[in-house]
Amino acid sequence: MQQFKVSEKGLGEIKRKTWLRLVPILILVPLFITFLNYHNEIDFDLKREALFLVILIIFMVFVFARTQRRQMDSLKTYELTLENTMIVREQFGLPTIIIDHRDISVIEKNRNGSFVIRGEQASEFIIVPPNMEESELLEKMLGDLHTIQKKEQKFPDGIISGITSLGVLILMALLYTSENKIVIGVSGALVLITMAFGFFYIRNSKHFDDSLKKNLWIVWIIIFSVLGFIYYKLTGT
Repeated sequence: MQQFKVSEKGLGEIKRKTWLRLVPILILVPLFITFLNYHNEIDFDLKREALFLVILIIFMVFVFARTQRRQMDSLKTYELTLENTMIVREQFGLPTIIIDHRDISVIEKNRNGSFVIRGEQASEFIIVPPNMEESELLEKMLGDLHTIQKKEQKFPDGIISGITSLGVLILMALLYTSENKIVIGVSGALVLITMAFGFFYIRNSKHFDDSLKKNLWIVWIIIFSVLGFIYYKLTGT
């Protein structure tokens, strides 16, 4: 039996990349809100909007920093155990994932040095962060269990999630500004489908902690709010 944990270098790299991914959000969300306010308000006060955006950005950074601190504390407890017959991933706040050696279908290695160990079922997979302690030994032992496939990343880390977030913002802008009922119906449906998919994906995943799942009820408030707005835009009542 051999256990592996995330190295201090790996924790620092994950933290740095997570903060870099926040930058587009800090730019896009305030711009999106400003655009909606400008479109909907006849008396657009630039000073008032600037003050609101500064407060919003400070709030977003505060919430993100608190969330990241909790996630980093959880990641420090990450343990990957290679036993004689199975691979076990344990992490505080997350369900334990166990994959039998015989059930391993694919082991992928990404360009950043992380691994994905997939079982027979699509929902059963283990993500191994980059810069693990004794990374060379870990790769050798994984290679002894199954052929490691090198996965070519077509896009930089985080670009897909960034494009998805931008797409949702564009759909929301169309929903709130358009008077065309077809555009309202299509954009509204896509927003609702995206949010519902995200809800069920997070709820059923073993890679998100319990505190996040407990707060998912907020998503339903947003979904029903969007539904109500779509109904109002389509019927005028």
